[in-house]
Amino acid sequence: MQHEIQSSLIDHLRKATSLNVVWVYDGVTLPESEGKTYMTVEQLPNSTSILSKGREAVRTIYRFQVGLYAKTAAERARKQSEVLRILTFDEIPLLDTAVPTLDVIGKLDAQVLAETPITPTGVEQESRYNRVYFDVEVDYVMHRRK
Repeated sequence: MQHEIQSSLIDHLRKATSLNVVWVYDGVTLPESEGKTYMTVEQLPNSTSILSKGREAVRTIYRFQVGLYAKTAAERARKQSEVLRILTFDEIPLLDTAVPTLDVIGKLDAQVLAETPITPTGVEQESRYNRVYFDVEVDYVMHRRK
């Protein structure tokens, strides 16, 4: 389910914002040299808990860091509001990534826990100016009998 949820978030953000959204993984190269506004989605630690006797229902909270890299402070502020609205109010189609057609198999709701603007560590990192990160959770309950 991890892959399906992360893919669905990325796909929905791409469509809703018309921005390039990069899946962050070990060794990925970010499109910083282009000087264009873009987004990233990176997995954070998940947590799992048992909801019922006999492990009939198990809840996993999937966590992600959604990054927004903008050209200017004004653009970041505008896009930040847009992305917050998308993550807060949109029903995100859940995609089945096990099939090439990416069928929609449900929907998911995201919850934004925090928005953190980040300043660059050095003046030479111009591509790191005007960025903000959203801490996002997606709650998923699976059942033994499906």
